[in-house]
Order: sequence, then C-alpha cells, then structure tokens
Amino acid sequence: LMPRKCYSYHWDRTPRVHLAVQTREDCFITVDDVLTHIPADGYAYWIDTRKNHTAMNCSGDFERVHIVGCTQMTLE
Repeated sequence: LMPRKCYSYHWDRTPRVHLAVQTREDCFITVDDVLTHIPADGYAYWIDTRKNHTAMNCSGDFERVHIVGCTQMTLE
C-alpha cells in the first residue's frame, strides 16, 4: 500500500492471515471501526475480514507491505 493511500471499506468472504513485511507505526488496519497496527514482528495475524474493514498507510514516504493469505472458513 503506497504512502497516503487507503483501500475501500469492504468485507471478504473468508478471514485473512496478515504477515507484515514492511510497516511503520502510522500504517493501520481497521475492522468494525477498531484501528490496529500490525507489527512486522515475524508473526502472522488472523483478521476476521468477513467484517467491514480497510487498510491505510498514513505515512508520507513509506510503502506498506503485507503478505495476505485466505483461510478456508466461508460465510453460510
């Protein structure tokens, strides 16, 4: 995600697993209006992206990079 950019507010059919590769303290994900920073600490974070969410990079000069994987859980 490029500097000063944000994805549209949306939901996914399955949860996602995020592994932050490159991030700063001013890069966030928000799920159901809760703002969270995912650190680049080597851990993968399970995010319930079936809820409304978005990601934002509030930095002015830094590209946010995450590896994102889908899980098998689906909406019924």
